[in-house]
Amino acid sequence: MHVNPRREFCKLRIHKGRCYTAGQVNCIYRLGSPMELTPEAVREIAALARLDLDEAEVTLFAEQLSACLDHFRKLQEVNSDDVEPTASVLPLRNVLRADEVGAALTPNEVIANAPDAEDFQFRVSAVLED
Repeated sequence: MHVNPRREFCKLRIHKGRCYTAGQVNCIYRLGSPMELTPEAVREIAALARLDLDEAEVTLFAEQLSACLDHFRKLQEVNSDDVEPTASVLPLRNVLRADEVGAALTPNEVIANAPDAEDFQFRVSAVLED
């Protein structure tokens, strides 16, 4: 079993000093700086997502996903102890107007623009067969 010497990158899946990243017994990352995903890891992720990738796509996505993971690693280094958790960075305000009770329309006003009406009811084409 592989013991990950740089456990800080996958510390959420460490148990008794062994790396269980993505449910695997062996670490799927080649841990260095920058963090890189192996082609095997990309194939496993693609299989979980039910994606059929060719070798060129595996290589491309390994580079792109590794860059994302490296960026997340850099974000983890930022001290955010004094930062309040937020759901939105924008100030929240209600943009809807308050409901106001107004005068009700008369039945004649309601059906005035209806293409077809009978006895103050809208007439529509049949939806169900007889």
